[in-house]
Amino acid sequence: KLIVEENPEGAKSKIVAANLQARHALEELRDCVHLLSGTAAQGSLRDELLAIIHESTDGTDIKIRSDVGEMTISQAKHRFLCNTLKEGIANGLRHGGATAFWFECKREGDKILFVLSDNGKGVDGNAVQKGFGLTTMEERARALGGEVAFSSEDGEGFEIRMQLPAETKE
Repeated sequence: KLIVEENPEGAKSKIVAANLQARHALEELRDCVHLLSGTAAQGSLRDELLAIIHESTDGTDIKIRSDVGEMTISQAKHRFLCNTLKEGIANGLRHGGATAFWFECKREGDKILFVLSDNGKGVDGNAVQKGFGLTTMEERARALGGEVAFSSEDGEGFEIRMQLPAETKE
């Protein structure tokens, strides 16, 4: 609200990011209610990831190209991958001012590969500051037997690259 007059484009970007965060928060709240009631309806991972992309781009100038494979995984990994995509898009918009993303999620051998890159302003790769979201992402990936790496260069966007084991055990 304070920057609307002096920086309309910056304000527009922040409003779009806030709107997406509000939508995703509402969706997570619905998921929690379903989980608590024992009626957690879960579509296919591919369908849910593509729905997140559609929600993020619908009515915005944001572009997201993707390559999403079909796979069956545990409910915990399913939720984690969906939440990671939401967090990554929100971070790219809020912190990087991104307008375009490349997203890939598919099985490669015995691993699930997840890559989200954006065209935002990036940061010096040695200066990536891991706030609550990125730290939680790292911890959760490790807890699920995987690993995540963050890379960026000043002016060159930001990338999240993650691998998880593909077995279907929870």
